[in-house]
Amino acid sequence: MVVVQSQKPEEVKKPIDDENVNEQKQSVIKSIENISREVTSIQQRIDEYIAKRTELNTDIQNLSQIKQSLVLMQSNISQKMEEHKSFLLKYNLDINEVVKVDFRLNLIEDKIKSLTKQRSEIVESLDGDDNLYDKKKKKEEEKKAKENELNGPERMYQKYLSEIEKWNKRCNDILGDDQTEDTINYYKKYSIISTIILNKN
Repeated sequence: MVVVQSQKPEEVKKPIDDENVNEQKQSVIKSIENISREVTSIQQRIDEYIAKRTELNTDIQNLSQIKQSLVLMQSNISQKMEEHKSFLLKYNLDINEVVKVDFRLNLIEDKIKSLTKQRSEIVESLDGDDNLYDKKKKKEEEKKAKENELNGPERMYQKYLSEIEKWNKRCNDILGDDQTEDTINYYKKYSIISTIILNKN
């Protein structure tokens, strides 16, 4: 975090408006601000999709492991039933009546298919044709072209706004929250919990 703080962009003062600033320049500045908001919105969607994709990968993996465990359990039960089948027949007992087990693994398979479909849709949004990264890049190019229409001080100020926004996002990503792993606030929360547990013991 200290390293990131040391990389904070040097502040650039907003140019003082004067009466000679024409409507066209004001329109350009307004367009840059609107495009910046669009870029931020697209980046937020990208971040949300990436987080969701990670979550889906974990869910699919966990369900697949559970399914494999149940398949093994089913096989073990079938084997045990077969072992005891002949013995129970001596007492006119049917092993299939004695043991009733219903493995509905198709329910897990259906859930895996559903989650996989969701993941595919997210991957398409991130990596497919006309994906979010391409949309963001086009908007950034559009913004840069608009910035080039401004004079030196105004252009430097718009560049500063863009850089400080990126810097703030990096800081927020590192700080995170107490629900997001590998962030400062997450570790702070569990550090406090660990301290409380140790004190109780």
